[in-house]
Amino acid sequence: MPSGRFEAIIVKERGSISIPKPRLFSWVGYIFFFLMLIVPTTYQIERGILLVVLLFNCFVFVLLRSWRLASHIRNWAFATITTSILFIFLGLLNDAPGAIRVSSVFVAWPILYVFFIGILHTPNKFFPFYRVILIAVIVASMMGIMVVAEKLFGINLFITSIFEEQGASFGSFEGVVAYRLYNMTTVIYGLPFLLATVLLPRDRSPFKGKWRLAALLGLCLAVVSLLVSGRRAFWLIAGLSPVIIWALMVGVRMKTLRLNRIVSLIFLCFFLVVVSPFFGVDLQMVWKDFLRAFDITDMSNLSSYLRREQFFALLEGWFASPLIGNGLGAAASGSLRSVDQPWAYELSYMALLFHTGLIGVFVYSSAVTWVFCKSIKVMRTNPVSVTLLFPVLTGLSCFLIANATNPYLGKFDYLWVLFLPVGVLNAYLLKEPRSI
Repeated sequence: MPSGRFEAIIVKERGSISIPKPRLFSWVGYIFFFLMLIVPTTYQIERGILLVVLLFNCFVFVLLRSWRLASHIRNWAFATITTSILFIFLGLLNDAPGAIRVSSVFVAWPILYVFFIGILHTPNKFFPFYRVILIAVIVASMMGIMVVAEKLFGINLFITSIFEEQGASFGSFEGVVAYRLYNMTTVIYGLPFLLATVLLPRDRSPFKGKWRLAALLGLCLAVVSLLVSGRRAFWLIAGLSPVIIWALMVGVRMKTLRLNRIVSLIFLCFFLVVVSPFFGVDLQMVWKDFLRAFDITDMSNLSSYLRREQFFALLEGWFASPLIGNGLGAAASGSLRSVDQPWAYELSYMALLFHTGLIGVFVYSSAVTWVFCKSIKVMRTNPVSVTLLFPVLTGLSCFLIANATNPYLGKFDYLWVLFLPVGVLNAYLLKEPRSI
């Protein structure tokens, strides 16, 4: 965590940005964000109390200072939240069992995030949060590695029992090891996020000096965590990360990967090969297991079979109402994944189509597309903004891919992935509204 006075120098001709010393109010936000990354979905009461304290401080800050939101972002926020309210109302009309329950994810939490975005309306306020992400990736990766090491090497440190509230579990089969922790999502986001910061030119990276070394450490730990995660989605986005980074560089008209950055990628691949035998992982079996995830005809692969069942049930339900869907919180007949939440599905985008139809998908996807297009335009106009926008766009791109088969964005603790780029974009739009 940042302490005292710290600085990040971003070179743009002869200018620089200095990050001011954080106040007590800021530390409450950093701690709350760190807990979201490390202990998601748990300690709800304790984190709820901290959230109340944070909101109280925020209201005082707004009353005494200012709250600012760019007009475009305000309009998109109004459009998406209003759309959500209408589809919740449609769900209520159709007696959808989860219409009220999902209102927090689609209405209440987005309003809360937009409120926070209006407070963090200058770019330099986001640097500490990037450092929190870095520290959280290191901690979450170490937690996963410790769970695996305890089981593989027989080290009885009671790690699994200590992390039991975080859903700690371990499995090993045919050269593939797998562990589970709720905060694995932080590592899934952190790997492409940190890779982007490492592959950026030094004068554009948000991490300087010892923090850049910490970013390299966090990236290596995330790679090890990737190796032993057993998550096919994690393997997929890890492989796509360099491609996404290259595509964004082309879009921003940056100089693409130079020799030193290509060497860094080669080193990471070499590191992966060298470390894998240490954990008893057969990379060939990992590759075969990854390919099995896409074989929906494999009846022995229960996970793929259930997703196939979901796909056709949701598709049939969407055919019944293709334009407006069946309303948020509706359940599709023919596929029940949870007795407590019959409206919840792993195939989140198919579920969104089933719930909101073509109109809803168009509104939500248009908002996300606008964030990407506008951010790329901002980075072209203001090269300094690459420092903050590029890593979060990379992380968001990969996270959206992972979200296709794992509904991470259906929880408050993961929605920050979507709203963090919006917050950074808002800060730059307010800073230079006329030139962007």
